[in-house]
Amino acid sequence: MEGIYSPPLEPVLNSIGEGARGDLNHSHFFQVVHAGFSHPRKQLLGNLSKELKIAKEKVELALIAAGIKNSQRAETLTVEDWIELTKFLSAKI
Repeated sequence: MEGIYSPPLEPVLNSIGEGARGDLNHSHFFQVVHAGFSHPRKQLLGNLSKELKIAKEKVELALIAAGIKNSQRAETLTVEDWIELTKFLSAKI
């Protein structure tokens, strides 16, 4: 995954305060981000469901809980959005 994201995710993730990260599982974070970007120009709901092998209904609930629209694309999310989404999806990965 190195070199795919600009800026690289690990330094960005490390720069975010501990309060925002909480007990974030870094491995799950990178799985979710990688799945979200797996098919460029596609919407998150389909990418996450397909790549993480999670039912669309469960991914949809996680997106809603994280305050993210089903129709959004990976490139529109902030690092904080990815963190929140990972927290909701971690139990399903």
